[in-house]
Amino acid sequence: MKRALPIAILAVLIVAGVTISLSVGDDGGSQTRPDDQSGLVSTPGEELTRSIGRPADGTPMYISLVGDAWRPIFGEENWQKNIVDDDKKVAVTDSAVFQEAATEFQDFPLYWLGLEFQGLPLTGITRSYRQHVTPPEDHVILKYGTCTPPREGGCSPPLQVRLEPYCYAQPAGYVPEAKDGAIFKVRGASAQYIGGGLQLWMGSVAVKLYAHPEERMLEAAEALVATYGTGPATADQQFPPLDSDCSDFTLEP
Repeated sequence: MKRALPIAILAVLIVAGVTISLSVGDDGGSQTRPDDQSGLVSTPGEELTRSIGRPADGTPMYISLVGDAWRPIFGEENWQKNIVDDDKKVAVTDSAVFQEAATEFQDFPLYWLGLEFQGLPLTGITRSYRQHVTPPEDHVILKYGTCTPPREGGCSPPLQVRLEPYCYAQPAGYVPEAKDGAIFKVRGASAQYIGGGLQLWMGSVAVKLYAHPEERMLEAAEALVATYGTGPATADQQFPPLDSDCSDFTLEP
């Protein structure tokens, strides 16, 4: 089991609820995993897909696929400590890994912007399934582009797409104070600005976009496509109508 690292300088990237820590300083001799556990970079697609899929027995899981674009921002020492040697993260050096993970994911429908959008490459995929926390989690976050945090504080990538089953983020679950403006339509789907992001509901999923500049959120919503055959294959097609029953759903863990 790895020990906690004494940290001399800490910078935090806050990514839509996911925190990546960058540390600089002597770790007092941190342990590393054996070569056969040093990440899933070369893991076959089928095994990688299983690793980010919802466990059949409901076991909590969290994994973050971190693209090589973040490597120069972390620096080599921190990349090794915080990504390669972390059994909850995967150092991705080939974008084909992202392609495989997104297109083979089966827990719920995924929508994405491909491997690049407006010059921003897909740089990370985070998967969280934790039913024991409050509120419970069952989501995927796609991150486009990178950012450089200040010496103290954090930063968010230029664009993030969060997806989860509809019942986890249904409209009635948001307090009025969090909503900015009325519900409107985007390619047939209901949409609303909520809590600094643009929330959409379609089919059996809820999709929330965070971006800067803000107009990029709507531009991204207009460009979303399904990763496999459960939704629009091109951006000129409509999103599917809502198809979810949350009558027996609860956010209690």
